[in-house]
Amino acid sequence: PLAQWPRAAVAGESAEPLPAELAIETDLAYILYTSGSTGTPKGVMISHRDSLTFVEWAAAAAGLIEQDRVCSPAPLHFDLSVFDVFASCQAAACLTVLPDGAATFPVSIARWLEAERISVWYSVPSVLTLLACYGNLQQFDLSGLRTVIFAGEVFPPKHLAQLMAELPRPRYLNWYGPTETNVCTAFEMPVGWADARAAPIGKACANTEVFAVTSEGRRVTEPGEEGELYVRGPSLMRGYWGESAKTSEVLVRNPFRAESGELVYRTGDLVTLEPDGNYAYLGRRDGMVKIRGYRVELGEVEAALYRHPAIQEAAVLPVPDELLGSRLRAIITAGAAGNLTRENVLDHCRRWLPSYMVPDIIEFREALPRTSTGKVNRVSLTAEQPAELEPAGDGRSDNR
Repeated sequence: PLAQWPRAAVAGESAEPLPAELAIETDLAYILYTSGSTGTPKGVMISHRDSLTFVEWAAAAAGLIEQDRVCSPAPLHFDLSVFDVFASCQAAACLTVLPDGAATFPVSIARWLEAERISVWYSVPSVLTLLACYGNLQQFDLSGLRTVIFAGEVFPPKHLAQLMAELPRPRYLNWYGPTETNVCTAFEMPVGWADARAAPIGKACANTEVFAVTSEGRRVTEPGEEGELYVRGPSLMRGYWGESAKTSEVLVRNPFRAESGELVYRTGDLVTLEPDGNYAYLGRRDGMVKIRGYRVELGEVEAALYRHPAIQEAAVLPVPDELLGSRLRAIITAGAAGNLTRENVLDHCRRWLPSYMVPDIIEFREALPRTSTGKVNRVSLTAEQPAELEPAGDGRSDNR
C-alpha cells in the first residue's frame, strides 16, 4: 500500500513546479476524493496521461476556441473543474469564475451569464433545472451562450426540454463518467428534443471503449439488454490512494481479454443498449445516490451521525427530488438523556459533512424496524411516507 504523508511533510514541500524532465505521463497529477461506503472517502489517483486524455478530447468535443468565455460553478475538488481549468487552457479560452453564493439564485446566475457574455457552460443538471424553472431566462440576452454541457446526474427530461425550448441556440451535450474514468461517454441532444425519457449517456469518447456485462457475465450486444458498464482506455485512474483492496474490486481484468492482463473499470452503473448504439443509464448497482451531481454513499452520512454521542442508531435513505435528484432522510434513535432536536442533529452534521450531504429530513424513533436477521429493515423504512420536508433554500426565488 502507498504510504500516508503527514501534513507537516506536505507543507514542507516546495511550491515550485517540478522540472519538466522529471515528470512523465504515468506520474500522479492529482487526487480527487469521492465518498466511501465505510464512511471513509476514497482518494482517486489521476495521472497526467489520464487527465490529458480527457482534456484533449473535451476541448475538441466542446469546440472550445480562444474567443470563448467558459464557466462552471464546480468547486476545484469536483472533477467537473478539470474541464474548466485545463480544457480552457488548452484552447486559450477565458475562464470566468461564478461569484460565491450565486449558484443558489437562478436569476442571479442568468443576470451574470448575460453580463459576462458566457459562451460555454458546464454544470450538474440540478443547477440548470433551477435556471429553467426559476431563472426568468426570457428577460436576459443569452444569445452568446453556444454550448451547454451537463454531467454528474440524470437531467429530469421535462426540465431539460424546457431549458432547450427557452434557450434553443446552444448545443446541449450530456457527458457521463465517474471520477475514476473522467468522462467516458457523451451524447449530443438533437435540436428540439422533447422526449419523456432521460437523455442517453451516449457512446464512448475518443480513445476509450465502454461495454456492458450482464449478470451472467455475457457482453451486452443486443438492444434492450441490461448490464453493468465497464470502461477501458488511458483515462482510467491509477487506483485509490492507500486502498489496494478497494482498488482491486473495481479495477479488474478485462473479462473478454483475460490473456492480455489489461485492467478495466467496473462503474457499478447499470445501462441498457439502445438500437442506435447509445447507452441509456438505468441506475446504481449499489446504494449510492446522486445529490446536486455529487456521489453520496449513505454509509458515510450514517458514519457522521454516529459520531454524536447521543445517537444510538441511524439509517439514512434517499427521497426522490425532482430538482436535486435526491434528498436525504435520516431516521434516528437516541438515548433517553439525549434531548436531541432537529437543529442539534443538523448542527452536528454540518461539523462533519459538506452541505450537500446534510440530511433534509430528520425523524426520531424509539426503535428502528428489523428484518428477521436483525438488520435494519430499510425496505420497510423506504416504503413509509417520510416526514414533512423542511424548506431547503434551493434558490426558487431571488429578490436581489
